[in-house]
Amino acid sequence: VSSGSKPLDGYSANICRRYSDVAMKNVNSSRKNLLSKKTAIQEFMSTPTTQHSDVLLALQIDLEDVVREKLIHNIFSLDSPWHTLDHLLSQSAIEKNDQRVTSALLDHVTKHINVNKVVRLLRVLLRNPRRKKLGLQLHKGIIRMLFDAKINDAINLLLQEWGNDLPISVRNLMVEKCMDSALVGNIEGWESSILIEVASDKTAFDLETKFYLFSPAVNELVIPEADECEQDEVLMQFTEKAPQSIALTVEMADFFYSIFEKLEEASNHATLGVLARCKRFSIANLFLKERRSDDQGVLDEMSKVLTSYLSWNHQTQLLLSVVSTLFAHGTIHLLNHRLAEEEINYRSSDKLVMAALSSQSNVISRFRNCIGARLKELLDLPIRDIIRRQQLLTSLKESLKGVTDFSCTSILPKILVHEPFKSELDLLRKDLRMVQQLDL
Repeated sequence: VSSGSKPLDGYSANICRRYSDVAMKNVNSSRKNLLSKKTAIQEFMSTPTTQHSDVLLALQIDLEDVVREKLIHNIFSLDSPWHTLDHLLSQSAIEKNDQRVTSALLDHVTKHINVNKVVRLLRVLLRNPRRKKLGLQLHKGIIRMLFDAKINDAINLLLQEWGNDLPISVRNLMVEKCMDSALVGNIEGWESSILIEVASDKTAFDLETKFYLFSPAVNELVIPEADECEQDEVLMQFTEKAPQSIALTVEMADFFYSIFEKLEEASNHATLGVLARCKRFSIANLFLKERRSDDQGVLDEMSKVLTSYLSWNHQTQLLLSVVSTLFAHGTIHLLNHRLAEEEINYRSSDKLVMAALSSQSNVISRFRNCIGARLKELLDLPIRDIIRRQQLLTSLKESLKGVTDFSCTSILPKILVHEPFKSELDLLRKDLRMVQQLDL
């Protein structure tokens, strides 16, 4: 019978079996390419005499992945696919077979039976002794299907699994799926309670799991180039993650702010605590203009960080570098928003800009006070106090750069820095020129 023949319902059983045997020889032939093998497996499955026992034997063969997928996809074309399904989900099959087969089969089950029945099927697999025999791929496949089901029975199974002793990769998958849900605005359901638990618990979760909390990308956290940073295990893991860029609502920002607040408080690692604090500030910056009554709090906290004396290490360098930029960004964000409300642009006169910013005197004063305090301390410091000088120089450099980079008009750097601190900046320039003249 040629490969282009129509269904063989009218042929004798012997002819059909010969047709099936030829098809399987083609599947196993090293001379056939993948397309020919996929065609042959389709012919094998469409033969009227092919039974579930034949399919089970075929599944034991070392088939190419795409051929195996084709075979599994066609199981439901059989008259009695449930025999095959029942066997593959039995404890003995789970123990003996490649669980990729079972996982791929489950992917196709949802196309053929009601989601409630699928969840009942998965419940069977998650009961001992079957559960103890689950490989990682199959276990993770079950978790994904339960998340996709979105019915109460599936949620109950997921919560039950969360309470079990899970392999790290399965637990991470659950956290990742919960974060995916939060990133589309589901911040009040059971998924959010799992994220809160991960953020709040000091000992139950490893760093890899906690890093899934950093998925929302609002502002890039730039890691300073320092030898200590390159040796910091936490920073190395952190920089390997690829955060998702999303548009946060005010409610989502509140939720993630609280997540990072909890993570910062519960952190038993200095670097993780610094990263959580920076992320919290970054999220708060996004909605300063919507929360004018609250903006003093987060910007005041940043100002306090920048003017406090901190022990100098690579974590401090990271904190000062990021917070200095965020402090400038938050300040300019508020001032730019005010100028936009008054329809002020880069062509507007200085007089118009100053008039528009008259209501923002507290924002301007806070920034000036923070810059002024750091400049004064830097100028008064003994030159031998290298550590504190380095702290102040790092934070001042990033703040001044942030003002220039984020301002919508050139008058803002003038108002915030160049005019009120002209004499201090001139002194620093003279110091720099004197050092350069020494030609050390």
